Amino acid sequence: MANFERSLQLFYAQNLSQKKTWYASVAAVYDRARPRYPQALIQQAIALAQLSAAIAS
Repeated sequence: MANFERSLQLFYAQNLSQKKTWYASVAAVYDRARPRYPQALIQQAIALAQLSAAIAS
């Protein structure tokens, strides 16, 4: 818990531009690691929501 609190303190001590850069790298890592949805599931959701092709793409 002390390590977490220290990490928060270090993060909050950063200026705004440093925080923006930190988030961008975390978002990129999340995007690479997250599971992808199967295309069939996406198509079913589009059909159930009655989305047009223009909105869905």
